[in-house]
Amino acid sequence: MQEGMIKNINGTKIESRVKNSIFVAGNLPNGQKINMYGKFEIKGDWIVQVILIGEERKITEEVADTFISS
Repeated sequence: MQEGMIKNINGTKIESRVKNSIFVAGNLPNGQKINMYGKFEIKGDWIVQVILIGEERKITEEVADTFISS
């Protein structure tokens, strides 16, 4: 699941400090630089996936973690 998302934005995985999460720097087809933050949790029979994608300068790991944790 994670590898497919990374490939979709032509991204490079950056080491994340948060358990069960990924932080990726990538590019849109028009060349715009973006960041993607994903968090994955297993809750009983469910897999929960939360994704935040935005412009490189607006989405940092700290911003994404605060948003997803709230």
